[in-house]
Amino acid sequence: TYVYQDKGGKLEQVAGQHTHIQTAIKEEEAAIIKMVQADTKAFLAGDVAGLKNTWAFTPYTRGMAVSSDGNKAYGSSGDDMQKWVESVKPTESTFTHSNYNIKINGNMAWATFDQQVTKADKSGYATHEMRCMEKINGAWRIVVVASQAI
Repeated sequence: TYVYQDKGGKLEQVAGQHTHIQTAIKEEEAAIIKMVQADTKAFLAGDVAGLKNTWAFTPYTRGMAVSSDGNKAYGSSGDDMQKWVESVKPTESTFTHSNYNIKINGNMAWATFDQQVTKADKSGYATHEMRCMEKINGAWRIVVVASQAI
């Protein structure tokens, strides 16, 4: 925003303010999307080591989901999330993500997106997904997951 004043028939700038747009935000968003997709891929593959690279196991780590049949819900926290990750088994399912919305504030980020899971038999289901992430040692890590079948 710039303010000009007429000074004898000539406009002269008397005040100004500008905000630099952080191009790094796009890079951070890309890193978050890459990490979220790696997490989903590792989950479906039963890749425990891969999942451990996408999660932060802290006292405030949480995971909540409602199954695709809408009847079962599970939630876990802290150390229980690490135990849950270690129990993941492989499937032949694939996934696609769409409609990402990401908000970054310092070392914290919030992402929502839609997910379509296709099972080996070609049946599938869709979910609304949410991830809260923390940047730890330069890498985005999941601290909260919420998933709701639609």
